[in-house]
Amino acid sequence: MRPKFILTIMLITLAFLLILMCSPGFWRRKAVDRAVSAWIQDRTPEKEQAIQFERDRARRGQYLVCSLAVLNVMAIIVYGGLHHRKRMA
Repeated sequence: MRPKFILTIMLITLAFLLILMCSPGFWRRKAVDRAVSAWIQDRTPEKEQAIQFERDRARRGQYLVCSLAVLNVMAIIVYGGLHHRKRMA
């Protein structure tokens, strides 16, 4: 594959991950809102645990996307550096 094509795909992937990180539906899940509204109607320890579970689930998704974006940036830097070094030699 051509190096510019690979870099283009990596940049498109990075843009997709950044859009996903910025989308409000990703950071504020509807399941958390539903769990909170159910807890307000009936305050039980099980509903509190459900809220905590949904928040943890959303947080894990956030960490996953952020770590993928960081890995993508690192790959772009390393691949671009290697490609630039090969062209210079």
